[in-house]
Amino acid sequence: LRRIVDDMIKDHEYKGGDALFNTNAAGLAARDKWLDANLQDSMASFIRSNIGQAEAARADIMSRERYGKTVQELLEDGDIDATGSQKATMRDIVDAAHQRLGRDLSPGVRKIMGLVITAENIATLPYGIFSQLMDPLTLAFRKNDFSTVFEDMGRGVKDVLTRAWAKDSKAPKDQWEKLAEFMGSVAQAQITNGLSDMYNPGLHLSGMARKANDLFFRMNGMEQWDRSMRVAATKGAVEFIKTHAEGKNEHSARFLQELGLTKDDVKLGKDGQLDYGNEKIQDAIYQFVTESVVRPDAATNTLWMNDPHFALVAHMRRFTWAFSHFVLGRMQSEAKHGNYMAAMPLLAAIPWMMMTDMVKHAAQFDVRGTQGGVTETLMRGIERAGLMGRSEVFEQALNSQNYGGSFIASLLGPAAEDVNKMARAF
Repeated sequence: LRRIVDDMIKDHEYKGGDALFNTNAAGLAARDKWLDANLQDSMASFIRSNIGQAEAARADIMSRERYGKTVQELLEDGDIDATGSQKATMRDIVDAAHQRLGRDLSPGVRKIMGLVITAENIATLPYGIFSQLMDPLTLAFRKNDFSTVFEDMGRGVKDVLTRAWAKDSKAPKDQWEKLAEFMGSVAQAQITNGLSDMYNPGLHLSGMARKANDLFFRMNGMEQWDRSMRVAATKGAVEFIKTHAEGKNEHSARFLQELGLTKDDVKLGKDGQLDYGNEKIQDAIYQFVTESVVRPDAATNTLWMNDPHFALVAHMRRFTWAFSHFVLGRMQSEAKHGNYMAAMPLLAAIPWMMMTDMVKHAAQFDVRGTQGGVTETLMRGIERAGLMGRSEVFEQALNSQNYGGSFIASLLGPAAEDVNKMARAF
């Protein structure tokens, strides 16, 4: 319990030792500055801290099974030969995994940054759902099967139109949505937090900023779209496991191995269904969903992106790193195994995203967005499909400079760009 309490205190960026528990004036001042009186935010912190402790315990169990030592013991072993900077980097990596970087950033600064990023989200992403229309193609790429792209797209569009703005949707759930709920891959809090984390790097939003952010992602359809794609990915995972358990592809054994399975692990019941009570099957399905519906996390971010000090710079960038990790990295891996056809959905993504851009600009009544030569339009399609990888950040900065903006401000993120625009306007 003390570890959880300590973790909650650290989660609120407090680093003043036991002064927080003193009954004198200094202790009262520390509590006023660092502790949150909001019950909902405090409970969220409590839950995060419990989850963090559970994850740390699980990591220690897995570490003992594989290496015979806990994570802390491995860090101490690494300290023997490591330099000072190497020790700091190792601890930063562990802290990043537990979202503990940057705890010395004061709550006041965090709230201001959270409000700035929320405002940027609302200003930049009213049509953000058009960027997520890439999801059916990344799912097809992960499945190594292009045949269900339009079915998955149809599910997403239908659900957004019928459910996104309904306060309490009564729409019937099919077997795949029920299975996704059973597996936990479409938990509402997970989707909301996932979108918040994607567009609010390194910050736990609270109060008005959190409410505004959650409402915004529900109203622009992105929350429902994300849920629908996770349902589609759950269905895809089941079909993928069944298909390759039958060995229908020369890569089948490798595909199953990547999910921690062998064909002997895949047992079908009389109804032809997988054994969803099998923990290995559950883990495989969850891993498949995570790799199909690309969303950033501490592992896919570069280290500095997990530090809230750089939240304004990392804003809108985390997805690029996650896409490079899950999609472009896998494309290279499949090429090494001679599976070149796996890249077909990604190549199809270029005209696909060009088309969605045209629809978006039409919805915005933005004629200029559809103008440009063939080369410029093609390059925009490649960029929108994510195929430029991390170099996209520099390509966008160059474009900003070419259109009268600042190369440096673009590299520093959307907030810096807006400040630069206002400065030039005055």
